[in-house]
Amino acid sequence: MLIKKILFGYFVFAVLSGIGLAAWKTVLMLRYYDPYNNEYVSEAGSSLRSLGIAVFVIFMILATSLIVLKKADFRRFSASDHQFSVFTSALLGFVFLAVGILLSLYFRAFVGIHLNPLYRCVQILTYLLSFSCAAYFVLNATGQPKFEQAKKLLAVLTPLFGITFLLSSYLNPAYNYRDYDHTLCNVAICALVFFLLYDTKTVVTGQATPAYFMFSLISLVASAVYMIPTFVLLAYWELSANLNHVCEAVLFGAIFYTCACLVNLCRSAQRKEIPEQTEA
Repeated sequence: MLIKKILFGYFVFAVLSGIGLAAWKTVLMLRYYDPYNNEYVSEAGSSLRSLGIAVFVIFMILATSLIVLKKADFRRFSASDHQFSVFTSALLGFVFLAVGILLSLYFRAFVGIHLNPLYRCVQILTYLLSFSCAAYFVLNATGQPKFEQAKKLLAVLTPLFGITFLLSSYLNPAYNYRDYDHTLCNVAICALVFFLLYDTKTVVTGQATPAYFMFSLISLVASAVYMIPTFVLLAYWELSANLNHVCEAVLFGAIFYTCACLVNLCRSAQRKEIPEQTEA
């Protein structure tokens, strides 16, 4: 029972930290972000550094959960065992599907036909993987045993979406390495990739690991800090939308799915049993 309370404390801390940091970043964007030039004004430097340090400190605090989880174990885990995770898995699947459909409508613009071939190939691969990710998360929500083998095969492809999207951002000739938002977006994508890697391992083996819990926490905070301010400002027309924001929408869906997985992990946690030593 104590282990469950500690893990639930980490989860609540991650949620509150993500909301707090997202609110902080929203204020900074409203104050310092220039939507016409897609960059922050020079006066934002110290404030952005403070936010970056705060995000790093939060990540370090969440990483301490690995120490706590040395004494914890998890019962056999499945996202389809609980209604909240079923709903959020289906939601994330439909987000991926919507991303794929929207990219189909603007395919020529998305793949940058006038740009270098390597960048084009990575963009096309990202586009194709959006459909495989959609299929995986929808099948994951069904919980049907007959789809188990297909689900395991598709699960292996889910981290590749994040990897190809990350590569395409760096291969993009228009990428601005000094843009704070680009850096934060890539941090969120990296955290999501690690979360999906351990999610895949959990799906294949049926056994959750301490690293899965930790990367779920970090992915939740990173996605919230980047995506919530972006979504809010796009909704109020403070930012101009582009095709990269379409792909980034998966981070918003991942926030809810990650929360569901964390709740399930907190519920399934139990104190690790130490085998009794028999006397010689």
